[in-house]
Amino acid sequence: MLTYLLLMCGIMIVYASFVLDPDDRQGLLLYNGLYTVLLPCFFLLTTGKMRQAGLLLFSLLAFPAMLIETGWFLIDQSTLVGNQLWGLYATNPEEASGFLSMYEPWQWLTIIGWMSVCVLLLVLAIKEAPTPTNYIQSTIGYVLIASLCLIPGVRYNVPCINLYNSYRGYYADLQLAQKFLSNRQDVSGQVSDELREKKATIVVIIGESLNKNHCSLYGYCRPTNPKLDKRDELCVYRNVVAPDFMTQTVLKRVLTFANEENPEASWSSPTLPELLNAAGWRTYWYEPYEGKNNTANTIPTSYTRIAKLCAAFYLCGDSEQYDGAYLKHLTAVLQDSTADRKAIFLHLIGNHFPYERRYPKTYKYFGDEDICSPFKNQLSAKQKAVINAYDDAVRYNDMVVDSVLNILSEQKGSCAMLYFSDHGEEVFDQELYAGRSFNHITTSLYEIPCLFWQNESYARCQSLYLNEDVSYSTENMIHTLLDLFAVSYHQKDTCLSMFRQGCNTINE
Repeated sequence: MLTYLLLMCGIMIVYASFVLDPDDRQGLLLYNGLYTVLLPCFFLLTTGKMRQAGLLLFSLLAFPAMLIETGWFLIDQSTLVGNQLWGLYATNPEEASGFLSMYEPWQWLTIIGWMSVCVLLLVLAIKEAPTPTNYIQSTIGYVLIASLCLIPGVRYNVPCINLYNSYRGYYADLQLAQKFLSNRQDVSGQVSDELREKKATIVVIIGESLNKNHCSLYGYCRPTNPKLDKRDELCVYRNVVAPDFMTQTVLKRVLTFANEENPEASWSSPTLPELLNAAGWRTYWYEPYEGKNNTANTIPTSYTRIAKLCAAFYLCGDSEQYDGAYLKHLTAVLQDSTADRKAIFLHLIGNHFPYERRYPKTYKYFGDEDICSPFKNQLSAKQKAVINAYDDAVRYNDMVVDSVLNILSEQKGSCAMLYFSDHGEEVFDQELYAGRSFNHITTSLYEIPCLFWQNESYARCQSLYLNEDVSYSTENMIHTLLDLFAVSYHQKDTCLSMFRQGCNTINE
């Protein structure tokens, strides 16, 4: 029993020692060390069948948490603490399968081996020479074990408690979201439309996991933007960053007035779709392919629920797994004559891992000989293939955005397009890994491309200040988008728009 509990609890001390942040590491080591010592001591007070029942109950609660922590550690060499687990609750099967595809065979063998040893020790612990059940002594042991959950540091740092404690916070946010969805207020009398053109089309393209440093538009050594590189009319913003590297967090801030100081605004203030609807724009949202068992429809805390406040919401199907499928939808919407003003949001699957799934095989272009990573001489063949796949996905993304611009260029009336990625991705640029890591945070996770295009008609009716060198965080993007659509609302702060000159409050 003691060996089993030591292996289940003490392994976190090993994981915690790899955490780079000194404050996180200290808390993890302290509270997991305390838990590793006290839990076995308290279990020694239990006897007979009550000990067996306690071990089984503990195992049912601890195994999922430790399996998640072990799997994450093998990928990221860090631990999941606090609200970092919220992304797990809000994921979908397609995204989860993509994450699991990143595991190497030796990592799967490590997980299976660890689980097998734990299960064997548990069986042996339950079969240990039974002692008569002392109910009073065992109850004291149970009470002391339960008391560990009352220690705040234990609740946030010990996996088998934090997993369920963090879900309490997630569930509270879930309730706020449910209330938000059922108590929407009419804001039609609180917005004003300032666009001087009756007929207008604006497309907002939200990319996925695109690091600007892999774009030839930003000086990357590979031709990943062969089409957009030729467009002199593009405004290419050089210093735009994302506020986070998790899609859920970023897009909820883009679509609402929420920010780091006021995250609750996600569920307390009007959203961008509602404001645009009230101002007379017909709003459309297109969400990417996420597999047959898509769960975006059932998670109220997801940004998708905010997106569904658009007049039209479309979730791509199994046959539309590549972003090129959006082009036919865009063409169909533009042919609709029932609306004069159209606000079209295209959320791409973009460069989300696994990268090789983000473009048709016919778009495979790059080879190992022209790898641009500073770790080029240290990379394995598989790691080079990851970079090639990522850059191929960037090149495919270039085709999609250029095609949108070609379609808009043929339209009559005012047209504009704004493109930005939700966040970036580390792809062997500053650290020797690909993906997003809580333990190895780099600027690649935040540095994103941002492009603006407008036709002559839109430029005449809506005079925007365009400065490619402005420093800007997409945390404030709702203020920029309201400027783009020429919509005013009392919570709009023009000094937080990238299209305004002379403001000094824009956060980098």
